[in-house]
Amino acid sequence: MQTKLTLRMDDKLIHSAKTWASAHHISLSQVVAQYFETLQKPQEKNKLDKWTKKMSGVIPTETEISDQELRQAYRDHLNKKHG
Repeated sequence: MQTKLTLRMDDKLIHSAKTWASAHHISLSQVVAQYFETLQKPQEKNKLDKWTKKMSGVIPTETEISDQELRQAYRDHLNKKHG
């Protein structure tokens, strides 16, 4: 059974979310539903997303690094390599 849900958000956020959903060929309702589903799943500590796993090994590190830090390090690596 599906039920209608009303959300109140900033106009700019709504526009941005609709644009993103359209670019990914899914409805905004699906985006929200998928997000809510992820909230129900147990989160693994320091779990890396698929993009980061692909980059694993590109940047040497001796300590644990967050996904965001790894992404930034990779961008820095590309900027240094390609100018």
